[in-house]
Amino acid sequence: MSGFEHIPKPEPIPIPTDVDARTSKDTKLSVFLRFSTALEQRYCAQQNHHAALSFRYRAITIFLLYIVLSTGIAGLLAPEQIWPWLSIYGWVGVIVVVAGILASFRVADRWFTTYVSWGSAVSIALSLTAAAVIQGETSGILLHVAIMYAVIIVYGFTGLRFYHVTAAGWGGGLVGIIMSRYLDGALDWQLLLRTYSGPSLLGMCLAYAADYRSRLNFMQACALEQAHQESEAQNQRLQLLNREDGLTGLSNRRHLDDMLTDEWNRAMRQQSPLALLMIDIDFFKHYNDHLGHPAGDECLRRVADQIRMNARRSGDVAARYGGEEFSLLYPSTNATQAVHLARELINNINQLMIVHPESAISPYVSVSVGVAVIIPPYGTPAHVLLDQADHALYDAKQQGRNRCVLYGVGEVVHPSVLP
Repeated sequence: MSGFEHIPKPEPIPIPTDVDARTSKDTKLSVFLRFSTALEQRYCAQQNHHAALSFRYRAITIFLLYIVLSTGIAGLLAPEQIWPWLSIYGWVGVIVVVAGILASFRVADRWFTTYVSWGSAVSIALSLTAAAVIQGETSGILLHVAIMYAVIIVYGFTGLRFYHVTAAGWGGGLVGIIMSRYLDGALDWQLLLRTYSGPSLLGMCLAYAADYRSRLNFMQACALEQAHQESEAQNQRLQLLNREDGLTGLSNRRHLDDMLTDEWNRAMRQQSPLALLMIDIDFFKHYNDHLGHPAGDECLRRVADQIRMNARRSGDVAARYGGEEFSLLYPSTNATQAVHLARELINNINQLMIVHPESAISPYVSVSVGVAVIIPPYGTPAHVLLDQADHALYDAKQQGRNRCVLYGVGEVVHPSVLP
């Protein structure tokens, strides 16, 4: 890889919701307790998980209260009434136990609203039916208290959202009335108004307020998360711009210096060779003066693209050193390999056939390359390699350009003699 290809450019970070502070219709929480479609789906999924997690523990409390209430009712019923009553109201306990078990499995969270809504509706229906079918002077009020217990539990403890809990509460009551009529039960409408209708209306208000508050907190959390992710993305972009050359997209001088220091220290520890190629476009000033700066910029970009292609490994660094000079840093690369890479680069740029009307050595744009390879001695600074590559580049230009020179060897390799 070359330049910043081995440093992935930051992709747009997916926001966990469709909240966008610039789109008010998506972030507005209406009185109907609805978000936009995508946000509503995410909210429901999150709410199901949180409600199920909470219900795992609430189910124990609900069941214990159910046992206490059932024991009190059974103590007031006549012996012949206990079994008929238990055959109806006993299913409420079964529903609580089953719902608590289902809530213990994470895989069932997505269906939490479904099974708890149906369980709540059936529980209210059974409580109301039991109160209507089983009559007694002392047990009547307590049976209606069981209805109030069911209503309070459904609205206050299940964690259902407003519309679901409202449907479960009133739907269960309607089914209970129908079942009572079918079983010839006698409903005390005055008690029913106090123990079912009144608590249901109060429960609706509380459920609406709880749902609204929950949605508002969720929306604010999403907005904060979006702001955080946008800040992180902006920081990544700034860091990238701080290390990237704006014209060519290669690493800039600052990043090259940092990478050279890191690779120099690594090579020093491992006693492995480190290669640096300094590259200069031949007679680029004449090219710029004759064809203009826009053409010069385009030439720099095309040459940079070719240099980038010569940095194939993740640790290779292609950089614009400054002006028309470029650099290639190759960790764990010996002299033979480095010279081969320099030869390949010279040939590839010649094959681009970028017309250079002012070149003294070729009709096309060419480059001179200085190659330096060293196993860093302990205690030496990294700029030693840079100085050697720069010196080799100077020799290549002095000896005719369009060629590479290996520092310390004095060997000149001209494209015409390359294999």
